[in-house]
Amino acid sequence: MIGYNQQQREFTYDETNAAFINSTKKINPIPIINYPEIQKNEGTVNLPNKKPKKPRAIVYRVLGGEGIYNIDRVGCSAGFWVRFQTLELLATVGHCPGDAAQIDPAKLVYYHLPWGGTYDFRLIGSMIIRFTRPVDRGFIIRNSTRISATPFITNGFGPEYRIAGTELPDTQGAIVCKSGYHSEVNCGTLFAIFGNLIHADGTSHDNVIIVEDMECVRGDSGGPVFTVDEFTSNVNLVGMAFGGIIENNINYCYVHPVSAILLEGMEVITINNTIT
Repeated sequence: MIGYNQQQREFTYDETNAAFINSTKKINPIPIINYPEIQKNEGTVNLPNKKPKKPRAIVYRVLGGEGIYNIDRVGCSAGFWVRFQTLELLATVGHCPGDAAQIDPAKLVYYHLPWGGTYDFRLIGSMIIRFTRPVDRGFIIRNSTRISATPFITNGFGPEYRIAGTELPDTQGAIVCKSGYHSEVNCGTLFAIFGNLIHADGTSHDNVIIVEDMECVRGDSGGPVFTVDEFTSNVNLVGMAFGGIIENNINYCYVHPVSAILLEGMEVITINNTIT
């Protein structure tokens, strides 16, 4: 056995080991580890100290038509992003947390649920403005740096729709489409423009557009309604779905127009005014 005497700085070995060492000298063994030339005599390699890189934060986009939900997993659909001064707000329906006038603040905190996603509580922010009558609308402030406000609407059939502007078709029979979390993308035709819905309790919804043959079911409320440019993936925003019924096997969807949803000083975030 080869031994190393730390005090005498010399090797000691017996005759058997001497024979082994002498035999290896004849075949000129190749070392397995090659140290850099400048450190051949040291036996260790001093690598430079590198600071560990911070993991890059993942930013999630919230698209119109995707799902949003609160701590109770009660939710609806994301509508569209608006800008108010320096704030970015996600428009959706005010009845999303319920119809009651007073809601527990904890239930006004909303999370992102993309199509096919899971309840991983990806924070968007709190609903800081909320109405259920006469226009059903709510605005969720973006207060998470991991969420990105975008001018896009999700589309399960192809490229994302890009919001280029706003529009209010004034012709009955015009084709409009909706993207919602439950029934996804489907289209219908304008049936009535700027009507009022009178409810049994005497309250009403004003500035209502009714779309025929367009499915709007539970979970779709808040979804964006739009017209599509057939030559591009650009769309013009018409409004936001807030309810619907089925009569004589025909779907009717209730929509508030953009002009009735926005508060003074707000503008829709589009591909033409997005700040990069």
